[in-house]
Amino acid sequence: MELYYPGDEAWVTFVNVHRQTWHESSSQMALLKKMDNQLDLAITIYNIHNGRWQKWIESQIPSLDYLTPLECLRTPTLIKRLRTVLMRM
Repeated sequence: MELYYPGDEAWVTFVNVHRQTWHESSSQMALLKKMDNQLDLAITIYNIHNGRWQKWIESQIPSLDYLTPLECLRTPTLIKRLRTVLMRM
């Protein structure tokens, strides 16, 4: 999936579309902490999955080759995979 990553410029544009819903609520800050303080990922995951984000980040996702989104934080390649999946949702 990471081979289809459209690039950092497209990612920044995507994040900026979702940024308007970020208000640093307690739920959002909990997600940010779980996502290793990667604000861009937290913003998009919160906006796309809203109330279901806690379950989603710990679920094995088929399009992530059955890794969890949290496991994708381990390497830059896996982060690109996660970004690509988020951008396709």
